Amino acid sequence: MGIIRVKVKNLFKRFYSIAGYCKHCGCTMDVIFEVSNDLWQLVQEGDIKELCIGCFHRKASEKGIRDMAKKGVVATLLPATAFSLREPYAKGRYMIDNNCAVALATDLNPGSCFTESIPLIFALAVLYMDITTEEAVTALTINGAAALNRADTIGSIDVGKKGDVIVLEFPSYKYIPYHIGMSTVEKVVKDGNLVFEKGVKN
Repeated sequence: MGIIRVKVKNLFKRFYSIAGYCKHCGCTMDVIFEVSNDLWQLVQEGDIKELCIGCFHRKASEKGIRDMAKKGVVATLLPATAFSLREPYAKGRYMIDNNCAVALATDLNPGSCFTESIPLIFALAVLYMDITTEEAVTALTINGAAALNRADTIGSIDVGKKGDVIVLEFPSYKYIPYHIGMSTVEKVVKDGNLVFEKGVKN
């Protein structure tokens, strides 16, 4: 795995390392950077033409968002990080309205966001990033797979993809942000095999 080190001006003193797939050169890499006022500089200064990078919170300008959309970058938003740090949320609605693909993630870590709750992430994104329930489902499935360069094998129910499915105990997926932070999963199917059923011991 190659490593690209990106130096950006106007830095906060925080370092992150993420894995990505550079469609320009075809390699898998780690991009190590400090959070800047405009994360799009990471792509420009690193001479990376198409790279799925994490848009960690609000630090992306409107121009940067439009440029990311043009290059096919998947913006991975971390609503629980903004919640935990009491910072403004990323511009999820603006990103989607400007054709920028959005994914959602937990950012589970003991420093700034100590939660692994996908239901909480879902609810925060809908309530505070102004994205719809359907858009949140897309962000957590096919767009999340695209951010990892795995949309050809996972992320949706299609012929030729892995049989990964969840069955909810409530009558609609719209209960996910309504029942805030609580799991509504009744069954989990992984690779076509039932691996979890609520109330049944494995």
